[in-house]
Amino acid sequence: MSVTKTQLVSLPFGKEEMFSCEMATENVVACQTGPRATTRLQEKLIARLRSPIDLPSLENCLLPEDLVALALEPHTPCAPDLIAGIWTVLNECGVPADHITIVQTFDPIPETPPDDPRCLLPEEIREVIKWKLHIPADEESCAYIATTSSGERVYLAREIVEADFVMTVGQIAFNSVIGFSGTNSVFYPGLSTKEALQKSLGQGHLELGPEEIRPLRQKVDEIGWLLGTLFSVQVIPSAGGGVYHLLAGNMDSVMKQGKELLSQHWLINLPKRPETLLLAIDEGVAGEGWRQIGAALASARRLVNRGGRVILLTTHSEPISSGVALLQQSETPSKALKKLRKELPSDLIAASQIAQAAEWADIYLLSNLPNDLVENLFFIPLDNVSDAVRLLTQADNTLFLSSAQHTFGCIE
Repeated sequence: MSVTKTQLVSLPFGKEEMFSCEMATENVVACQTGPRATTRLQEKLIARLRSPIDLPSLENCLLPEDLVALALEPHTPCAPDLIAGIWTVLNECGVPADHITIVQTFDPIPETPPDDPRCLLPEEIREVIKWKLHIPADEESCAYIATTSSGERVYLAREIVEADFVMTVGQIAFNSVIGFSGTNSVFYPGLSTKEALQKSLGQGHLELGPEEIRPLRQKVDEIGWLLGTLFSVQVIPSAGGGVYHLLAGNMDSVMKQGKELLSQHWLINLPKRPETLLLAIDEGVAGEGWRQIGAALASARRLVNRGGRVILLTTHSEPISSGVALLQQSETPSKALKKLRKELPSDLIAASQIAQAAEWADIYLLSNLPNDLVENLFFIPLDNVSDAVRLLTQADNTLFLSSAQHTFGCIE
C-alpha cells in the first residue's frame, strides 16, 4: 500500500490573515514565498550613502548650500526609514533642513494622500524639511526642463527643475508598461503634467518580458539624463511589505544590480503551465487594492493554462475605480477591454490586467467586497479560506505565489 506524501502550504494574505492547506506533494508545482525583510534599514542606508556604488561619498557629490530635491516614488516600502537615513547623511554634509524638499506625486488610485514620509525625522526638523505632493493637473507646478530627441518638450515639478542636487528614491519593481520601474521612472509622467500622464497611458505588453525594449522606459531614462541626475536610492521589496535589499549610488549601476536582484527573487520561470494558481496578496505600504490585484493577475495570466483556475486571496475592500467600473458595465472581458482602450481611465493598467486575466482563466476571489459586485467583475466569489481549500482538492498541479503583486511570471 503506497503512502501519499503531503506538505503543508501556508501563505499570509491581507493584513493578518493566513491560508493553510495540506497538499499532496506531487500536486504542488512550487510555493514561492518571496525574500524576507532586512533589519536595521537606516543603519544600512547611512553606510551605503557614505560608500555608494560607483560614485564618491554623498558629501563629495554636493555642496552645503545646494538646494536638494528627493524625488520619492509612490508606495516605496519603508519610505520614512529611507528619508530619515538620507537626512542623517545630508546633515553630516552640512545641508540645512530648509534646503531639502521631498517631492512625491499624488497617486489617484486610491484617491487618498500617502502617509507623511517625514514621520521618523527628529521633531525639531520634521516640518522644516518640505514635503510637496505634486499634482500634474496644476500647470503652475511644472517648469520646462528640456526637449527630448523625439521633439517632446518636457516639464517637471518646479522643485525638481530648480534644485541643485536631485536624488531619486524608490523601489525597483516589475512594470507591465516600462518593464522595470525604478530610478528615473519617478520623474515621468508622475512628476510631470496632466498631458504627459495621458500620453503615457497604456494597457501593458503581455507579449514582452521585462528586459525587452520599451519606448516609455527609454524616454524616462532620457529625461533623467537631461536632468543630469546621477544619485539614486532604491530598494527591492520583500514579502510582507518591507525591504529585502537596499542600493545607493550611481543611477545606472543601481538599476542594473536592482534588476538582477528583483529577477532572482520575484521572477517566476516555469517549464510548463500549471492548471491552478493560488495567489496571496499581502497588505504592504501600497495596500491590497485594484493595482495590486491587477499586477498579481497579470502574472497569473502569463503562467496558468488557458481555461485554468486562479484563486486570489485578499481582504480587499477598496471602492471600485473608474476603469474597474467599466468592467462592471460590460458583458464580457473582451468588450471591457475595448471600452478601456476608448475611455483611457486613470486605472487603465489595473483594469486591463483584470479583464485580460478573466478572459484567459476562471478567477476565484476572496475579498471583503459584496458577492454581486465580485460577480459583475467576472470573478467567482469565495466566502472564506475553506472555499479555497475545497477547490484545491480538485487540483492536480498547483502553483502557490505569496506576495503575488511583486511577481512576474513567464513560461520557458
